[in-house]
Amino acid sequence: MQINENYRFSDGNNIWRLLLTENDKLIIETRETDSKEVFFHCLDVHSGNPIFKNLQLDEKYWIGIEAVKEDIIFFHKYAKPDMPGHKQLFGYSIEEQKILWESEEYTFLFYYKGKIYGYLETFEGRKFYTVDAKTGELLDDLGNDAESINALREIARSEEDYSDYHFTYKLYEEPAVKKFITKFYPQEDIVRDVEFIELDDAVLFNYHQRIADRKMKNIFKIIDKNNMNEIFQITLNSKANNYAPDSFFIYKNHLLLITEKIELIVYDLS
Repeated sequence: MQINENYRFSDGNNIWRLLLTENDKLIIETRETDSKEVFFHCLDVHSGNPIFKNLQLDEKYWIGIEAVKEDIIFFHKYAKPDMPGHKQLFGYSIEEQKILWESEEYTFLFYYKGKIYGYLETFEGRKFYTVDAKTGELLDDLGNDAESINALREIARSEEDYSDYHFTYKLYEEPAVKKFITKFYPQEDIVRDVEFIELDDAVLFNYHQRIADRKMKNIFKIIDKNNMNEIFQITLNSKANNYAPDSFFIYKNHLLLITEKIELIVYDLS
């Protein structure tokens, strides 16, 4: 395996979330917790070329992304600051770089075949609706049949295509891989479990090792299975406060790593 750095991204703030569109656009959410500001960025995942950067909306912090479909970002606000409940919904066009529609009423549930399935809270409970994903136009009044909505939601989830992704597995689930890479990470002070991806002739993995002051180091490595050599290493976090699962993933031939919470590095694998 060959690994070559493709590009880096950082705006100096903590990277909170990465999302990929069907058209290979990478959405990056960053947050500045002291000033309470959130920024959204969009890059071409292959080249790193920006489509937009530092997008902010009227709400500067208490806002997030529900999903990205059809090159539309579906944003939500929060019912109350510091509380997980979502409210409101609006669609933002990546191509046009503008808000297409807004809804003060509906809360997002899921996307399926061009429709947003959402609900409205009433005194009698939730009432379910669909709206057009591109226009926000109300399409269907689905009543209060939560069981049918949940069944359709599971169908929508089952039809999501993740064939271009490689996600990590826990090392304890694969004794043969564990035996192979044991000598490449310390056996003392390991926090939780090692996570790995086995890809062709290589194993990519990371581990958290406890250090002084109740901190941890999060180390990422690549091992060549043919010659039993370590071919790549990088520290993802030199002084982590908490264990961070799912520290890396692969999309198509790109390895995506976040270092020290603030910098995304994208490598090409071949």
